[in-house]
Amino acid sequence: GKVGVGCPLKIRVGGYYKGMAEITAALWQGMTPVVSYWASTDMLWMDGQGKDKKGPCKNDTGVCKDYARFYDFSVEDLPGAIVAQPTEAIAATEQQAAKEVGEEGGGAEVLAEREKARRRREAAEAKRKAAEAKR
Repeated sequence: GKVGVGCPLKIRVGGYYKGMAEITAALWQGMTPVVSYWASTDMLWMDGQGKDKKGPCKNDTGVCKDYARFYDFSVEDLPGAIVAQPTEAIAATEQQAAKEVGEEGGGAEVLAEREKARRRREAAEAKRKAAEAKR
């Protein structure tokens, strides 16, 4: 984004498919997806037609549109990454997300509210324990 300029972010998911419940649960648990969207007049080396002339871009426009669409992406573990085993609470949240969201969508708002409530309970419990430790 530009310095000093707001950057409103909107998202619309047209439908849930296999794996979306898992992604939704991860997002509610705090995972942050990062997508870079920018333009350049010198990017044909990466997304140009290439030697086989089958690449996606014939020309560089150098100008970003007012919107971007992202599709056909995947989420996977990084090779060699240390993957923590889910705790019982996270596993329960994932199971509930899969049950409520399912393949047809819906239920994400309910899951978000439950996750917020869980985080508030955990914060209150941590605060209580810290107060007890000071005594």
